[in-house]
Amino acid sequence: MVGKGGGRLRKFRAKQVLLGLFVLLLVISGLQYRSANWQVKHLGAMDEPKPGQRVMIIAPHCDDETLGAGALVGRLVSQGIQPKIVVMTNGDGFPRAAKENYLPKPSTRSDFINLGYQRQKETQQALALLGVSSEDIFFLGYPDAGLYSLWTPRHWSDPYTSRYTKADKSPYLNAYTEAASYTGINVVNDLRQLISEYDPDFIYYPHPNDSHSDHWATYCFTKYVLTELGTNAKEYLYLVHRGAWPLVLPLYGRAYLAPPRKLTERGAAWEVLELSQAEINLKKQAVREYKTQMRVMEFTLLAFCRRNELFATYPDSQIQRAPEAEPDLDEYLLTLNPVGDLLLHKVRGSADLVSLSGLVTVNNDLQLSLRARGKISKSVGYSFDMFFYQQGDEQSRLVISWQQGKLTCTLYREGQKLPLTDIAVTSEERTLTATIPAAYWAGADRVFIGCVSSQGNVRIDNLPWRTYQLP
Repeated sequence: MVGKGGGRLRKFRAKQVLLGLFVLLLVISGLQYRSANWQVKHLGAMDEPKPGQRVMIIAPHCDDETLGAGALVGRLVSQGIQPKIVVMTNGDGFPRAAKENYLPKPSTRSDFINLGYQRQKETQQALALLGVSSEDIFFLGYPDAGLYSLWTPRHWSDPYTSRYTKADKSPYLNAYTEAASYTGINVVNDLRQLISEYDPDFIYYPHPNDSHSDHWATYCFTKYVLTELGTNAKEYLYLVHRGAWPLVLPLYGRAYLAPPRKLTERGAAWEVLELSQAEINLKKQAVREYKTQMRVMEFTLLAFCRRNELFATYPDSQIQRAPEAEPDLDEYLLTLNPVGDLLLHKVRGSADLVSLSGLVTVNNDLQLSLRARGKISKSVGYSFDMFFYQQGDEQSRLVISWQQGKLTCTLYREGQKLPLTDIAVTSEERTLTATIPAAYWAGADRVFIGCVSSQGNVRIDNLPWRTYQLP
């Protein structure tokens, strides 16, 4: 009798705990719902394209264009605007999706390629619902989970091999450039051709603080080309991956999509596109066409079907010339980064990048100061990566790497890789400051800069790449 009573008591307590968790979830969801709605109502309305204007949307994977801007696409088509959709990869590097959609066995090279073709088909079907012709969709066919590698100097010219398809060039017969070798320069060439030929008035592409490496790299490649071409296109950025954002609120289908708290007041201005119920329903229909993804992340995808779509603008800035001989670098802030946003941020304060400051000294040197949340550590790697431009032409790429206290500086110019020994880097508490002599950037009018913290070959945190005018 005692045993049975104890068992009933344990079941009763378990039910109480589950009920308490359910109530807590409802309370948290309600607070998030109210907070998001209040926050969005204080954001500005997005500047929408007008009939006759040209629009291009660039997506890292098949489905990102619909998640980030599907309702916008539907609205544009209804107004007679046919946007061009550029998809960087076919999403063929997703083992979980390959396993769920093809037999529960170790996935083969063919399975991943078949997944890529299937995701292409889903993109065409989803965009057809929104009114986009297949002729306006361009699949570049670069490696899923490999775009970040293509952005690095190592694979800028030397081919990268996908660990999923085992290919070092596009295996897709309908790739924009047939059998394109997996190199960064080929990505640039494809984007340059598409953007220069179409000359969009509006271009939508990923936010530089998106936590997915392919999204981050898609931003880098796109912004690189836009900086090179010097277009007048209105640039809007959309976000798909940022930790637990967006919170899945299936009980609140009428909730707004608000920006992550840590990405507010970090230099980007957030704007919203308010949607009608019909537009929300149409976007939801389009999202459901991605059946391979719905099988593994249905609620995450549907979380983007809210009362609005969310976009950011991140205007270019300028590096100033300091009039004094010993300037305070903190007064020349260039970029702010979210703080405490790493999974292991409590033990990786040294890798949590906070900001970048920069100026040109009275001696015409370029000084850049990278600040971390914790003390600069020899167990963490830090790098300054920058492209210099002169009237739209890339002059050179300079990479300054500080790994385990060892400094390596490399200049990439006209196909040559030149080690440099006269660049100084100093470490002081939480800052790492690089001084670059004028000889390495003389004549440049713009610079495209990004910074990364790493451990070994693993990227931990990065500042958003931004373009700056030089004095």
